[in-house]
Amino acid sequence: MKNKLINKTKLKNNKNNKNNKYKKKYTNKKQIGGSICKLFNTKTNERNKNSMIKLNSYNAELVRIQNQNFDTIIVDLQRDRYKKNHWIWWVFPRDRPGNSDFTKVSGSKEDLKLFLIKSPMIKWIQILHLIIDIIKNPKLENIDKIGWYRCMTNADHGKMEESIILWTQKHKEITDQFPEFQKALLDIQQLKAYNK
Repeated sequence: MKNKLINKTKLKNNKNNKNNKYKKKYTNKKQIGGSICKLFNTKTNERNKNSMIKLNSYNAELVRIQNQNFDTIIVDLQRDRYKKNHWIWWVFPRDRPGNSDFTKVSGSKEDLKLFLIKSPMIKWIQILHLIIDIIKNPKLENIDKIGWYRCMTNADHGKMEESIILWTQKHKEITDQFPEFQKALLDIQQLKAYNK
């Protein structure tokens, strides 16, 4: 009985010691400035560094809207195989507001890079890939349409074109750091007049 009590006490002390060591390490890292970056790869480092920097209000609003709506957009595109709702500004953001929606990206190159880092990039690329797939394999009633008409209305084409130029030409050095995103935009641009 005495041995069991001693063993339980040792176990409890060991757990407390481990917790204290963890707390000490964590506190020390916080005192150094929170740089736990060495534990992660470069992209994560960048995300951690940039998480301390705040987005400007335009870009923060757009990221908030993207986070709220991207899941719904994915489901809608998978179900309908056509854009039926008003979301073009969030998937193809421009540097000026639209007539119906005032979201836009703005700021310096660093602001725009931070916007891309903070945006839900995986879901964004998924939406772009869905658009590519729909253009290549439209639903039956859109099979005779050409390119972007297989997925989007005519009203959206100018916004798409402007956004693609913004990200793949005007700010190419930023999107070079997001190659999957850049490639998806360029693929969509090439499919503008797709007819097969």
